[in-house]
Amino acid sequence: RDMGECPDGMSIERQDNDGNYNKKNCAWATREVQNRNKRSNRIIEFAGKKQCLTDWAKSLGMDQASLAERLDKWPLERALTTPKRQLQMPATA
Repeated sequence: RDMGECPDGMSIERQDNDGNYNKKNCAWATREVQNRNKRSNRIIEFAGKKQCLTDWAKSLGMDQASLAERLDKWPLERALTTPKRQLQMPATA
């Protein structure tokens, strides 16, 4: 009640997940924002930028699974700076 009426497309998110649900610790947020604040997210810091795997993948123009695989196999810098391979279209006769 102390948060007021729920804006369309939003729900309550705690700023500190270990804290209580109270006005000082809560804010209205979209599902997309809340998904990026989950404890289970893989947070990556590189070149002064810190964001979750989802946002890194989006900024690199690749899917999350491909980036996660790169990060598991390659050094961090290589994984985040190597351009995504473009699919080669077969030559037509």
